[in-house]
Amino acid sequence: MRRRVLLAAGVMVVALLLAAVIASAPFSAAISGMPADIPAKGDTWKYNVTSGGATGTATLNVTGTADIKAGVNETEEYHCYNYTTIVGTTSSTVNMTVITHTYYSMDGNVTAMYIYYEVNTTTPTTITTITKGWLHFNDTWKMFDFPLEEGKTWRKNLSVYFIGWSWNSATGANETYDWNNATPSNITVTGEVINVTDVNTGAGTFECWLVNLTNVFEVLTAQPMYSLMWYNPEVKNVVYREDYTGATLTTTWNLTSYSVSYPIHEMIQMLTLLTLWNMQQQQQQQTNMMIMAGVGVAVVVVVAGVAVYYLRRR
Repeated sequence: MRRRVLLAAGVMVVALLLAAVIASAPFSAAISGMPADIPAKGDTWKYNVTSGGATGTATLNVTGTADIKAGVNETEEYHCYNYTTIVGTTSSTVNMTVITHTYYSMDGNVTAMYIYYEVNTTTPTTITTITKGWLHFNDTWKMFDFPLEEGKTWRKNLSVYFIGWSWNSATGANETYDWNNATPSNITVTGEVINVTDVNTGAGTFECWLVNLTNVFEVLTAQPMYSLMWYNPEVKNVVYREDYTGATLTTTWNLTSYSVSYPIHEMIQMLTLLTLWNMQQQQQQQTNMMIMAGVGVAVVVVVAGVAVYYLRRR
């Protein structure tokens, strides 16, 4: 019996140790080439943004999932994660707001983007420019090609279509683009993993994969662009970023805070604890059966002894 009790106690100790290991599992000593977990609704990242003489903030969050139509003429259907980015910057002469919904398929490919872009200039006169609509691609493409490893490269040739509306208060230009008049822009998206390096941010110091991603936003500026991105798997996102047009640094993104969850990791933890708890219950049941068996034998012995006693008296 003592052995059974010790075994049951040992199972509980193992359960607690495994829970502790699982709870800390995403934060491994060696940096992983994969995100620590899948996206989860409510995952949020906040950044300080500088762009030329303007400063501001950006908030990126996973708002949930959505079924969308994408591709040329929107003939393809995808079930996607919706990443919403809200950027606001201000300078002495320009106020800018950019809202972007990026739709990632379940296997991590960008399928489409919805953008709202508003610029208000105050000098010498007030001018407002608004652009909003969809960016559709002739094929899906990857921002990061996981698993990341030093020296890895990827490349994708794309045709990009803007389906939406733009307006300029100064010229009165009011233009609508649909599938009848949209003209594609041809771009090439290339990525390269440079190395693993540490980077300091407003949210702390992180060990990261440094990735060079080129020409992602060429459709918006018609100029060659590239971004240096410091990606951390545990944060599940970029913690620091520098955007360049040609050789000129145009924008920086510096992570200030984040809140993410690990749904698969948490599910495994729950199932592991449940399994170990069931093992403990089975061990306890076996112990109880042994005790009852012992009690049963004792009762039989007592009854037999009483019977013999009375028989002898007779």
